[in-house]
Amino acid sequence: MSKNALNSGVKPEKLRTTALQQLLKQQKLAGLSDPYFGFARVAACVIRTKIADVGWNLDRHVRMLRRLKKDKVDGAVFPELSLTAYSCGRYFQQKSVRDAARSALVKLAKATKASGYNGVICVGAPLVIDGALFNCMVAICRGKFLGVSVKRYPPGYDEFEETKVFSYGDALTSTEMKLGGQIVPVGTDLVFEAEDAEGFAFAMPICEDDWTIDASSYYFAANGATIMFNGSGSNEVIGKQRYRAEHQMVGMSSRCVAGYVYVSTGPGESTTGVVFSGHCGIADNGTLLAETKPLEWVKTFGDAEVLGESIIVADIDLDHIAYDRMRMNSFVRSSASLRRKYPCRKVLFTLERDNKPRGLARSISAHPYVPQSKEALAEVCQKLVSIKLAADITRLTHVGLPDVWIAVSGGLDSTARLLDAVKAVEALGLPRSKVHAVTMPGFGTSGRTYNNVVMLCQALGVTFHEIDIKPLSLALMQSMGYKPFGIDIQGMTVEEFIEAYQEKVKILKDLKDTGFENAQAHVRTLVITRLGFALGTADMSEAIIGWCTWLADQLGGHYNPQQTMPKTLVRFQVQWQADNEFDGEARAALLDILDTPVSPELLPTDAQGNISQKTDDINGPEEVRDFMMRYFRRFGDRQEKIMYLLLQAEGWKREYALAELTAWWQRFITRVMEQRYKSSTRVEGAQVGSDSLDPQGNWMVPSEASPAVWKLPEGFDITPFLKKIEKQVKKAE
Repeated sequence: MSKNALNSGVKPEKLRTTALQQLLKQQKLAGLSDPYFGFARVAACVIRTKIADVGWNLDRHVRMLRRLKKDKVDGAVFPELSLTAYSCGRYFQQKSVRDAARSALVKLAKATKASGYNGVICVGAPLVIDGALFNCMVAICRGKFLGVSVKRYPPGYDEFEETKVFSYGDALTSTEMKLGGQIVPVGTDLVFEAEDAEGFAFAMPICEDDWTIDASSYYFAANGATIMFNGSGSNEVIGKQRYRAEHQMVGMSSRCVAGYVYVSTGPGESTTGVVFSGHCGIADNGTLLAETKPLEWVKTFGDAEVLGESIIVADIDLDHIAYDRMRMNSFVRSSASLRRKYPCRKVLFTLERDNKPRGLARSISAHPYVPQSKEALAEVCQKLVSIKLAADITRLTHVGLPDVWIAVSGGLDSTARLLDAVKAVEALGLPRSKVHAVTMPGFGTSGRTYNNVVMLCQALGVTFHEIDIKPLSLALMQSMGYKPFGIDIQGMTVEEFIEAYQEKVKILKDLKDTGFENAQAHVRTLVITRLGFALGTADMSEAIIGWCTWLADQLGGHYNPQQTMPKTLVRFQVQWQADNEFDGEARAALLDILDTPVSPELLPTDAQGNISQKTDDINGPEEVRDFMMRYFRRFGDRQEKIMYLLLQAEGWKREYALAELTAWWQRFITRVMEQRYKSSTRVEGAQVGSDSLDPQGNWMVPSEASPAVWKLPEGFDITPFLKKIEKQVKKAE
């Protein structure tokens, strides 16, 4: 077979799995029983059929087994009636064809065992049961027939004429049949569950069965199926691809909270009245992971090796499916109702995977909160700006349309809220002067952030105020008798304190003083909330680790939808607005703000007036923290899996060492637990992103939880294995 014969989508493993396997064995990670990290590998296979030539079709199935074994696929589906071709018409009723198909099933079962392929295949064949002819999908695993699923609703309208040949599923009365010397379950109610692969349970809805109001996948999902293998014989007409992708693959996987593997017959089918496209797709809980475009097979149809055939492979996250089903009480309740109306039979089997880790056959974005395509990013940015706008103007209207006050620092979060405030007053028909931007330089304010905020406010035409909080902060600490950095500040001026601090830094570098930082944060919040109705500026990324001052910037105002937005999304909002809504000095200021290191600017600047306190240096890069937050907060993943996904993710700003990631995770999870009391007290604000830390809703967790169960084992370090991988990769190349 030629190099481009099949498009599997599986990345080269580069021997990474061997090193990872050694890692897991050596570290003995507690409770880690699944080296696949909850992923199941599935495939959709399109073969070149010949109408009624069962021998040819069987050979194409057998050849495909080699690829499935190579790609370590757990379960694969072929098109509807793949052993005979879909477009046989009345020939399905011919005994020669039916007998050939039945015989081919037995030979194919033997071939699965002989090939060494351990996974499941789902193939289509016409079978006579109870004296009636049914359109069936047959599940085979290592030489055994697991079961036969019967099509419930063969279509008989428009260009479809299956009812002239096949019986409806409700004509079936038997629950078992004999096939290849085995007694095999048969019916419209079969769910196949692997006893040795947690969460791996599949069902086989057949084409039209999922196009009806009584879709089979709903019942299968309610009865525990986590993956739907849909073998189809869908023809191609204008507009049908989008419907299949959005409503069948993505839509059905989302509604069923399941993986959905769809394959339609293609090359070799009759073109007497219609054309079959070979359209395939794999979706995971509402996300399309892989797809072959309809009629792509025509490009390789004439290639003697390719023959128009194709295969797509992707990994379904069974952990995430189980997590979402568990947490969605509506899914649990509705599933129970459906199970009572339509109970399914469970067919147990074993996959007998080799338990060797494998490379990941799906793309993991380093920025899970941010869409990857420019089109999707624009749509999301417009949507989130609109949500914040709707929330802000509703609250402003309710409190009597007051002037809007906002503390601006020249940092990312306050900049985003300043842009929100401008949009809000304009939407209310008010002048921009109704927005009061207040900058409050403190001991850590750099010239860069100060100049940016002044330039931006002038360019936007808002009312600008400057209040130096250094004297207020110093007076507060003096009245408390507080000695910042051990310095006795009684009677000192601001200038004298700064001089004393700089002298101390020369002797003791990297000075820290939380009380000193908190004093400034409290003064800023006191000022902005006393001036008028203030918009809060906090984001979710800093809130979850408590990177804020209690009852100060942790609140920061009277209303704040942005507290449900991770910083990576805030960043992309500002970037998008800079690129699409502003020009001149406003755009220049926004771009430089985006390029400025994130900092609370509470510790004094260095001798050159530069930022000395950088959030990413202390807590890890925001993109890494947001990634951790997403998979911990949204999906409840174990720490080992999060580390694995961090290694697999694509799109990082730089390459991160394992030691860095491990240290950042330990700090992240420790702060999440120990600082929860901060994020559990918050100002009101409508939810914008898909996650939230709302203590009454999305994140109802205690403030006293221990981080122990989430921490990585002491000494967790796979750097030596990474070096081995690099060595082996070079050798392999």
